[in-house]
Amino acid sequence: KSVQIIPLETHNKCLVGDPTQVELTSEFIFYLEYQANSGIRVFSKNGKYIRSIGTKGAGPHEYREILSMSLLPEQEKIFIIDWISKKTIEFNFKGKFIKENKTPTRIGEIRFVSENHYYFSIPYKGFHLHSVNMDTEVTRMLIPHTSTYTGYLGDFNTQADGSHFYSPRYHDSIYRIRGEKVELEYRFDFGPHYCSGTDYRNYTENFKRLDRNEPPGSMVLLGPFFDLGKYFHFSSAHVMNDEEYEHNDFLWSKKEQKLICFKDNFDDILFANSSLISVGPNNEWISTVQPIDLLENLDKIRGNTQFEYSEEFIAQIQNLQEEDNPVIVMFTLK
Repeated sequence: KSVQIIPLETHNKCLVGDPTQVELTSEFIFYLEYQANSGIRVFSKNGKYIRSIGTKGAGPHEYREILSMSLLPEQEKIFIIDWISKKTIEFNFKGKFIKENKTPTRIGEIRFVSENHYYFSIPYKGFHLHSVNMDTEVTRMLIPHTSTYTGYLGDFNTQADGSHFYSPRYHDSIYRIRGEKVELEYRFDFGPHYCSGTDYRNYTENFKRLDRNEPPGSMVLLGPFFDLGKYFHFSSAHVMNDEEYEHNDFLWSKKEQKLICFKDNFDDILFANSSLISVGPNNEWISTVQPIDLLENLDKIRGNTQFEYSEEFIAQIQNLQEEDNPVIVMFTLK
């Protein structure tokens, strides 16, 4: 329906690299940098830097390593998941510390569904998904596991309606979480390739991880999963050889039960050089792109056949500098 570029303000206090997680509320952009050492950066909806949340350290209220974050927008609360210290640290949106809680074990990722209720993902006592109250007591254990998988960022994907998809690694299914209700949403079957949550593997090959010389021809699902109405969206990598792989975005047509590859349908560099990070509260598709990718491909953006961009939009790209922070690209979906 529309596309907008939001340049993130660039100066010494808020230099950021590629993100691990980007979350959007009605007022703010929360940006967690990959291997962040400076907390979570908070930007306004027009990209102006506001503050950082969290302090690195080993003391109270401090984190040793932020693996992920979870928001409760209505309560204006943010939860930092400190994977190493096995705790969550709760702040308000202004960065004021509220409290911290120990977790039952070292977790990969969590999602809060109310002020007093969250889920965490990690095989623990034979199950993948665990419902936990704010006293850190496990109240329910769901989705039995048969692997040695120990939790991974990306198991949860927050949807535009506020629900969450949950797809543990080495699993072929997506579950929908709405409050305390967890239901099977979809089970994928891609024929010759086997989809297992965040991995593809070919039945005819010995499966190896991508960083351990994945066999040529195999596919690795990079995620995340998003429900776009008539389609599911996800990203994958096709392993070409021991050193190269090709990244693609896919839509899975629910009606036709088939894959649609973005590479075959969009020649727009904004799609080709970015990946979907999250979906905002008003069905906004949020991705990130490095300014250099936009500047080097400006002619392709001008001449693409799928969208017609305004001169103001082109001028905004031209005003970027190669060393600027990554920009947020926000597509509003029909």
